[in-house]
Amino acid sequence: MQQASTYIQIVERCEKLIQQIRNEVRAGQINSETVGEAMLMLEETIKGVWYRAAARLSFSQQAFDEAVELMRERLHTHILSLSFPSLETQFGAYLRTAPQRAVIDVSKKYKLLDSLEAPLNDTGETLAERLADSQATMDFNMLELNGDLQQAMSQLSPEERQVLQLRLDGFDNPAIAIRLGFTTTTISKIYHRALKRIRTSLNYQQEQ
Repeated sequence: MQQASTYIQIVERCEKLIQQIRNEVRAGQINSETVGEAMLMLEETIKGVWYRAAARLSFSQQAFDEAVELMRERLHTHILSLSFPSLETQFGAYLRTAPQRAVIDVSKKYKLLDSLEAPLNDTGETLAERLADSQATMDFNMLELNGDLQQAMSQLSPEERQVLQLRLDGFDNPAIAIRLGFTTTTISKIYHRALKRIRTSLNYQQEQ
């Protein structure tokens, strides 16, 4: 429980900093001291996430450093370009995927693609599974914009609704697995199955 709460606090802190930075950018003050300080605070807040993701490349200091620098460069670009409006309200999804994608890109350079299937932690979750699950999260965030979503969710099983609600509350699959007494793989399957049922239900409602 404490780990999930800490992650939520990190995301909320980052979203406030991103909003602060973008307010300056929209006002034409992209080079202001405020932007520089907020960006440094943002990096300091999430550097632990960057380092944990890049740790998969720790056997090569060069690869590790390149991955972290790539994460930093992309974060700056995405925030300052204003091309990702969801960063201000859904930074958690970005933080789950962006560092992992940087690791994949550096892995390609060093021909380490087999690392996609290596376990990320003692839960057995792989990098490929985490990226797929994070994409599903972003898909669900888009579905939330649909007015019929609540009706669609009411048709899910209690287990599926519980997993979805915990994901929306900021818990990741390993945390949910511990909370509900399942494996991480089982939680991922429940989550994807629920999303598929919601999409099917929404499509049916739109055809009526």
